[in-house]
Amino acid sequence: MAKTIIRYSVCPRDCYDTCTMRVHYDPEVNDIARVEGDAANPLIGSFLCPRGAQDHVRRRTRRLQRPLIKGPSGFEQISFGQAYDIITRKIKEISQTYGPETILYYDYAGNQGAFTTLYPKRLWYRLSATLTDWSLCTGAGHAAIKLHYGSKSFGLSPLTLKDRKFILMWGFNAFVTAPHIWSFIRKAQKKGTRVITIDVRRTRTAAQSDQFIQIRPHTDILLAFGIARVLIERGMVDMDFVRSYTNGFDRLRDHVLSYDLDYIARKTGIDRHVIEQLAVDYASLQPQAIMIGVALQKSHSGWQAVRMISLLPALVGQHRGFFYSYGPAKVFDEEYMTGEAFVQQKNIISQARAAQLLREGLFRMAFVTSANPAVTSPGADDFFKAIEREDIFTVVQDTHLSRTAQAADLVLPAPNFLEKEDFVLPWGHNMTRFSQAIVQTDIPTEIEQMWKIARRLGLHDQWLYEQPHEALLKALLDSLDNPGEIFTAEDRIFSLRTYPQDQYLTRSGKIEFYSTVAGEQGFSPLPVYEPGNNEDGFVLISSAVSQYTNSQFQEVYGPVPAELHLPPEDMERLGIQENDRVVVSNGRAQVELLAKEDDSLQPGMVWAPRNTVGLNDVSLNQLIEPRPSVIGKGSTYNSVRVSISKA
Repeated sequence: MAKTIIRYSVCPRDCYDTCTMRVHYDPEVNDIARVEGDAANPLIGSFLCPRGAQDHVRRRTRRLQRPLIKGPSGFEQISFGQAYDIITRKIKEISQTYGPETILYYDYAGNQGAFTTLYPKRLWYRLSATLTDWSLCTGAGHAAIKLHYGSKSFGLSPLTLKDRKFILMWGFNAFVTAPHIWSFIRKAQKKGTRVITIDVRRTRTAAQSDQFIQIRPHTDILLAFGIARVLIERGMVDMDFVRSYTNGFDRLRDHVLSYDLDYIARKTGIDRHVIEQLAVDYASLQPQAIMIGVALQKSHSGWQAVRMISLLPALVGQHRGFFYSYGPAKVFDEEYMTGEAFVQQKNIISQARAAQLLREGLFRMAFVTSANPAVTSPGADDFFKAIEREDIFTVVQDTHLSRTAQAADLVLPAPNFLEKEDFVLPWGHNMTRFSQAIVQTDIPTEIEQMWKIARRLGLHDQWLYEQPHEALLKALLDSLDNPGEIFTAEDRIFSLRTYPQDQYLTRSGKIEFYSTVAGEQGFSPLPVYEPGNNEDGFVLISSAVSQYTNSQFQEVYGPVPAELHLPPEDMERLGIQENDRVVVSNGRAQVELLAKEDDSLQPGMVWAPRNTVGLNDVSLNQLIEPRPSVIGKGSTYNSVRVSISKA
């Protein structure tokens, strides 16, 4: 067996952990023998999740190698030059006839590398095309936290979890979505840290916690009010901290005390004594941490829960004692990297509305990269059907022939992250390195493809052609003392500079319990419980499965399971048996799935794997209305109510 060479990379997938990797490369066959986590990273260690461990296998499984053009009898191979010529011609025609704003550039977090995702935006900013706001996954939660914490919505660093005595996992199934952060928490747990999970269903994270508190969907803000009420009534609020670092406590106090604890118990389904003990434990076991799951804000009023939960740490004397994302903590000039800094005109739409706007004919061309919106977006099948239309020319740039690519007019192959250089910016922590190009390929990088199109368009702006290494160094100027070391210290892990935990970029310079900007934006200055008006049908919850990152890795693990999990009581009431084919429906779609009995669920709610496609070839996300939340323009995946019947 040939001796392998150790090379270094970073997983760019949409994940909290963003693992640094050691890659065993065999130069004789130009392939990778195996990959492992880099133990030099204190958060990651040497193990990888099922996705990271198999990405090198996915790299060579059913890969796109040459551009494809759709003809009368299906896709046909063409050269890269021919593909660039066609794309250039379409950009010119559509810009001149309908305006450049009718060209939609839709990208997302399929690959989070600065060279893959950030730099290529330069062309589209230069063209005055329409881009999306990237709000699909976390936008509402970030906007909600900013109401009280200012323009930087980050929380604690996961590296501090090892020192916490109490960790509350609130709607955060880290066992699946952040396995390395969860491993870090489990180590703390074994040393005495108390770990409690609050969730609508008993997850793998809940099963390994010291206590599981099951809450009814969409009532999380009430539980947060209950915790705050107990802290106030029992004199457990850190008033020295409140006076020094916060504003508006008196107004929050009066607001919280207007919610009766018995009422909260009835609505949440949690015994009041459990709420009281939870509050006491939270205040007593210091230092504490609240890990807020992204799923909480994926509903019409979920952002209200996130803002209230994020304020609880301030009541017990903790600077940013919550975790929602650590991404905004990093010092990095993203506007320079994307080219946004070089242009005046920016056309931005809500990502959650992209399918609807395409369907309505707002765009004449779509260029999709690092995303599979025909599966993952709200109204996914609307996106699919829109880009199939003859009056919308669609290009998809991807490593594999995704569902979105299948509906496109032209498909451009993209290199896998192991085949190119890149720099990945984590959003769960601040540790990374420069990723090496490990496997040789003749597929041009996203930047090279962008340059080819730009030159054919006759664009001469110097910033369009700046060497990506130079652009990255400028974007990192305030992030590292010696940014150039990222290119030479191949095995080193770098910690990007972050903003201070006790710095609050609000008008008052403090945490604002009573937000001074909320009213100007049309929102209540205090968090408010907004009960849903529609109580009919089942609450549909969808969330991640360990083998998949959104719709990725089906090439390795097969299709995302087309399953619907139901509580035993509801299965009996509806006369549904295990593996029966059932129809999940609302006014938007009917999706056929296989029924699975699941006693982790409460009556009246059902669960399905995120981004599955039904047995009748209808995407689960077609059930989701492409209407963003009122703040942050985030998605509302978990606000769906459905009917269920046997097929």
